[in-house]
Amino acid sequence: MKPLTKIQKSARNQECTLNIAGVCNYDTDTTVLCHIGFGDNNTIGSGKRIRPGERNAVYGCSACHDFIGSGNDYYYIARALVRTAEARDELGI
Repeated sequence: MKPLTKIQKSARNQECTLNIAGVCNYDTDTTVLCHIGFGDNNTIGSGKRIRPGERNAVYGCSACHDFIGSGNDYYYIARALVRTAEARDELGI
């Protein structure tokens, strides 16, 4: 198993930036780095994915991580990309 990168480690104990209404568990103990990829039909977060670089990733709780890719998550993904970039700036990453 490959060691975690600095950006992957930065997700530990962070608030979920996806924060999907009715889905989020708000449990920072479950937060991981969620890669946001383009599906096989060039839609964000759906279909067969091509794993993107770590700059195209957000902090997400386990519940939101499992939810992304449903096809109804574009707003949350866009918002989370901005929130995560701001959080990384505060962490100096």
